[in-house]
Amino acid sequence: MDFTETAKTIRQEIRNAFKGTGVKVSVRGRDYLSIDAAILEAPFDILNNGSTYEQLNHFYYEEDDRLTEEGKAVCRKIMQIMRKYHYDNSDAMIDYFDTNFYIHLEVGNWDRPFKRTDREVAA
Repeated sequence: MDFTETAKTIRQEIRNAFKGTGVKVSVRGRDYLSIDAAILEAPFDILNNGSTYEQLNHFYYEEDDRLTEEGKAVCRKIMQIMRKYHYDNSDAMIDYFDTNFYIHLEVGNWDRPFKRTDREVAA
């Protein structure tokens, strides 16, 4: 499966995984090198610190104290889907990189902040 098809498949699987939950995730392929997943909306807080944009380490999100338990569960589901299509035979010790794509995981986006959707806006 080529890069574009992989990104499209991951996007569709993530959309189906969160259908009806109120969680909205943006998945996009970037430069034929990276697949970016950004959690844009949810009916609960993803972050403890009230921030609307944070980059996450996809290897250590389970230990990230900025994430709520619900946030970790959302990240876990996203990473479970992405890992189905990802291979990484890299060895940084010898400066050898062999992967089909790099993973970027974020809460919010630099140009579109995370939004909690269950809060009513006072008029």
